[in-house]
Amino acid sequence: SSLQYFNQEIELLLLGPWESDEYLQECKNLSSWSNVKYIGKLNLEEVYPFIKSSDIGLSLLYPAKNYITSLPVKAFEYMACEKPMIMSNFEYWKEIFGDVALFCNPMDPKEIATCINELMLDKDHANLMAKEGRKLILEKFSWEAESQRLIEIYNQLLSKKR
Repeated sequence: SSLQYFNQEIELLLLGPWESDEYLQECKNLSSWSNVKYIGKLNLEEVYPFIKSSDIGLSLLYPAKNYITSLPVKAFEYMACEKPMIMSNFEYWKEIFGDVALFCNPMDPKEIATCINELMLDKDHANLMAKEGRKLILEKFSWEAESQRLIEIYNQLLSKKR
């Protein structure tokens, strides 16, 4: 658990289902569980107030084959809510989210803690990343931005048919 590497009080909010009851119980038996607030499974609209009240968003998936080239919805939600992020150090994610996240080995609790500490201590950097993430959502990853690209493609296709 990364929580053992903090000398300041920190709370980890966990939302969503667990892989298994056994894994949940294993985590509850850790001494650092006292710093965890397990919210449980929520409807989508109930998730956003938790994101907005948090300091940092985490998207730390293990390097399974189907994850390393995925685009995590959670990252887009964090950016839309203007939160700095810490993400798994997958090359593809670094290309897409390079300026708006810190990257670390998702299997290394000490490295995760180092990234969290960095954002907690350097609020200016955290705020800059958050603002850049929000800007990226508005300019590149919104339906409005995508619709403009689609219209351009349709116009190009239509002009070739004439």
